[in-house]
Order: sequence, then C-alpha cells, then structure tokens
Amino acid sequence: MKIQKNVIIAEFIDLVLFMFTFVLMFVGMNSFYSMFFIALTIHIYLFFSWSKINRSWFNYFNILIILSFIYYFGQYLLLVLGFPLSYQYTIKNVYTPKQINYAASFLLLNMIVLHAATIFFYKNKMYTCRKKQKKNIYDKRSFEIASLIMLFVSFICKIIVLMYKCKINFTLGYNAMMSAKWGNGVISTIVNFCATFYLPALFACLVATKDKKIKNRVVWISYCIFICLYFLSGSRFDAIVSITGIVLLYHNFYKKLELKKVLFIGCMGIGFLFVCSVISNIRIVWGYGQTTNYLAIFQEALELSKDGNLLSDTISVAGFQILSVVTVMLKCPSSIPYSYGVYYLMGIARVIPNITGGDNVLITESIDEIFHVFLTKTYGMGSSFIIEAYYNFGYFGFLMMIAYGFFIAYAVKQIENISKNENLQMVSFIFYITSASFFWIRSDARMLIREIVYYYFGFKFITFIIKNILYRKGK
Repeated sequence: MKIQKNVIIAEFIDLVLFMFTFVLMFVGMNSFYSMFFIALTIHIYLFFSWSKINRSWFNYFNILIILSFIYYFGQYLLLVLGFPLSYQYTIKNVYTPKQINYAASFLLLNMIVLHAATIFFYKNKMYTCRKKQKKNIYDKRSFEIASLIMLFVSFICKIIVLMYKCKINFTLGYNAMMSAKWGNGVISTIVNFCATFYLPALFACLVATKDKKIKNRVVWISYCIFICLYFLSGSRFDAIVSITGIVLLYHNFYKKLELKKVLFIGCMGIGFLFVCSVISNIRIVWGYGQTTNYLAIFQEALELSKDGNLLSDTISVAGFQILSVVTVMLKCPSSIPYSYGVYYLMGIARVIPNITGGDNVLITESIDEIFHVFLTKTYGMGSSFIIEAYYNFGYFGFLMMIAYGFFIAYAVKQIENISKNENLQMVSFIFYITSASFFWIRSDARMLIREIVYYYFGFKFITFIIKNILYRKGK
C-alpha cells in the first residue's frame, strides 16, 4: 500500500502534538487564555488536516471535531471574547484554572490520538467497499412500510413526552425538565420506550421515501414539529446536533450542499434560537402578572431577548461539559475506583430487557448518575466518550480512541460509498449511528448500545413479517 505524503506528515504532526499535550498535562497552566489558543490551534489543525485527507470539508469527522471544541472549550471561547458565562456552573466558579486546564490537556491528547487512528484506518485497504447485491422489490417495499409504521407510533409517543417536557420547562424551569420523566407505570414505560425510536425511524423513512414525494414531505413535516418542540423543551444545543445529523444525511444521500446553503441553515438555526428565547421570556413576563396586554407582554419579552445573547448562552451551557471531565478526573480513583472495563460490559448487559419491572442487577449506574453528586448535586452533569474511557482505564483510556478511530474511519467510508449500497435498512442504519454518535461528546457511548441493537433487530423483525405478507400476496 502506497502511503501518501500528506498522511505521513499528518501522523508525524499528531505524534509531536501528542508529546506536547502529554508534557502540558504535567507542567500545568493557570491561564485560560493560553490554553484556549492552544486548543483552538490544535482543533484547526485537526479540521483542515482531515479535510485535506478526506478531500471534503463537510463530513462526519469534521462535525465531531467542531462539536468537541464547542462542548469542551465553549466557555473558554466566551471568556476570551469577553462574553458573560451565563450558566450556573462555569470555568470561573467551580474549579481552579490549573485543574481545568489539566483536564483540557487530557482532552486534547485524546482528540489527537483519535485523529491519528482515524487517518490510519481510513487509508487502510480493508475499507474497500463492495457493491451490495441488489434486493428485490419486496425488500424495499417492506422496509418502507415498516419504517412508516415505526415512525407513526414513535412520533405520537415522542410528541407526548416532549409536550410534557415543554410544560415542565415553562413552569418549573430547565433544571426540573432535565430530571423530569413522563408518567409512571406500564403505559408510561411503553410510551417512553417507543419515543426513543423516533430518530432511527425518521432516518429510515428519509431513506425509504426519498423517491416518494408526498410521503417524504410528511416525514419532513413530522421532523419540523419534533424539532420545534425539542427547542421549546429547552434542549437547544441538542436540537442543533440533531439537525446536523439530518443535514449530513441530506448532503450525502439526497443532494450535495454548497457552503452557502450550509451557512444559511446555520443562520436559520440561530434565528430559531432567538424565537425560542422570545417564547421562553413570554412565560417569564407573564409570570410577573403586571399586565394582561398581550402586545405589551410580547414587546417586553422581545426586549429581554435582545438584551441577552442567546447564542452565547447556548454555548455557555454546552461548554459546561469541560467541568464534567474535571469532576471525573478529580474523583476517580480517589473517591470512585476505576471500572477496569466493567462499565463497557454493563453497556452490553443493557441489551437484556428488564421484564421483571424491578432493578436489573446487570445494569450499573451511568457515569452521569455516579459523579453528578460531586458537581451538580441534584441533576445530571452529562458525560462523554473520553470521560467514559478514563473511568474504565484511567490515563490509558486514550487507547480506546484507537477503537473509536476505527469506527469513524469505517463510517466515513460507508457514507462515501452509500450509492453502492442497495440495502436501504443498512443505509439508514449508517446515518442513524453516525448522527447518534454526535452525542458521544456529552453522553456515554455505552448508553447507545441498547438503542442501536433494539433499532436494528426491531426493524429486521418487522420488515421480515411485512415482507412475507407482501410475498404471499404477490404470489
């Protein structure tokens, strides 16, 4: 295999940066500003280096790089630019600068290893994709019907859950919404479970109905309703991450997007954030009870939204994730021992349904549940695939980035060769997995295992039944 010159250069630079960040961890830094410019420089290098190797600026791995910078260094960015850190927990009021910069150095080290591993596996010949054998008409038709059925059921359940969260957010606030769960009992369990299938069902429908104009429009309308309620529920940045996954699908499966269209979508997202801010402030002004004039209430809410910077507020909340990393690194293993891989195994155990209705002894608490008592006390603090690796193997957790690099390289190759794949379920599965992995930056990778397994085999089962029904009718 002939190794390209730019690959050799990139891997050499990665090695130099790895040694630099390794030394930086133990030297220590007290300056947020210096650490910010180091992190910014490294992320810019990661972005453009991969763009050159991949020959595309808008791709799966580049999105991960951008999101990692916002989540881990978003508060650094606001501090350097002079914006207020509006969130309750910030890099200015929880830990010392040296503690935070120590964790930031470890994050950068992991991202560099991830970048090097992704390049290595991406350029490996084992990723040469073979054209799939074409499926018959019953395969495509049965998958379309199965995806539409699952979308309908999951959409109804998702709307019920989101409307409840919107109510909690508007009455009790965002923190209460984060820990809120719709209903108790068997019915609520079923509804909440079915609701988790909305996004995978959405991706399946977008793939299955690509050439079905009316059905495709209905699917897009359902997503617009979903994303509006998602924004209103308070999960603003998560909504943007979801949109990013959909844009990635559209770019690779529907029509290539030009830079100006991507920027337009970004501006629309920011505009929608402002609208959500106005709606949220209407609730606040209404609560004052000083007037019943609807126009006056709207005008005051509009002024409140203008006074606040919604974009900086959103980045401030997203950038809180750096504090989760610091918390785990400070408390593990001093207060909480390393998992030594058991945590990953328990992620696999989550696949087993809890039919007893009680506590499943095979399922351990999430990192969020284990460590939040050291930081947020009452509600979740989030996690990430890097925190997860550290909790399992300590400083040697960076070696897990090699496995993640393997996955990213494989996913990128699959997306690049998506036109060769006639298996529609596999196509939708690839896009769903890549989109879901965007949440790895603020959530456990293991938390997705059950949803992925249930989605894949659930679709397989329903599609199989419908296919056999159609086949008999065809005969």
